[in-house]
Amino acid sequence: MKITKMYGWVLFLAFLCIYACKKTETTPFTETLDLSGRDTTMRPQDDFFSYANGNWVKNTEIPSDQSGWGSFYILGEENQKKTKTILEEAAAANAAKGSIQQKVGDFYASAMDTAKIEQLGYDPIKGELAKVDAIQNVQQMFDFLATQEYNRGGALFGMAVFADDKRSDINRLQFFQSGTGLPEKDYYFKNDDQTKAVRDAYVQYISNAFMLTGESDKAKAKQRANTVLKLETEFAKAHKSQVELRDPEANYHKFVVSEMSKQTPGINWQDFITKMNVTTDTILVGQPEYYIALDKLLKSTSIDILKDKIRFSIIDDAANYL
Repeated sequence: MKITKMYGWVLFLAFLCIYACKKTETTPFTETLDLSGRDTTMRPQDDFFSYANGNWVKNTEIPSDQSGWGSFYILGEENQKKTKTILEEAAAANAAKGSIQQKVGDFYASAMDTAKIEQLGYDPIKGELAKVDAIQNVQQMFDFLATQEYNRGGALFGMAVFADDKRSDINRLQFFQSGTGLPEKDYYFKNDDQTKAVRDAYVQYISNAFMLTGESDKAKAKQRANTVLKLETEFAKAHKSQVELRDPEANYHKFVVSEMSKQTPGINWQDFITKMNVTTDTILVGQPEYYIALDKLLKSTSIDILKDKIRFSIIDDAANYL
């Protein structure tokens, strides 16, 4: 999750808490453990699932618009309805300017104004794309990634702040393998028909993204998309597999920042972290192999290709909102 999005959700949740507390209605107490779904004709030691859920399974039909159903689906549906009600009330409240209710209401109203969204096209990200256009070298690219909150993670660097796995009382800046848009590394290397079709569709998606944001030459958009895929494939070569990522010990590497710079001399980690307005002398790097490979690729890849990778990352991140 991008930091700016995280702030938005924190604000939203804070509002929900405040607003919910103002409600005068009280929810009546109900029994939390529903035993009616049991099939007591079954012995639990013979088939515990049927004993615990048999009647519920027999009497429950999966809604036609759902792929599955159960208590968590029901909880999610109810939460969606209640959240929608709160948001609609906030949007209609004409709340005091600057208040949390006004900000949340306006945010919801702007998201629901689909006509305006369509009218704007990709205008909301033109400023970000212009900054990428102005990049002339790798150092300027790092400066952009470090100082533009929206673009810190994903394109080349995967990062977040979490508790140290070996010191839960300390929150640390952590870096993870990144640089790829497909779900995991096998998508870049398997050659069965289904995986090839996924890659082809991904290239078409990247090409469409460029076409919708200023590229007028269809052939050039396709060529740029293939170049992005090729670069991501190089990144994927250095990725750990899903199985390898399950080993917590093998994915825990603590570095003094200066030590990490020795591992990847083309990346000035201290400068990058400082420009993020983060103060720390120690970081965790889940998969150092990726950043070692990234360091080498930065030397062998043209700045124009790297810029296209960042452009696509910006467009892809914003696509759901445009």
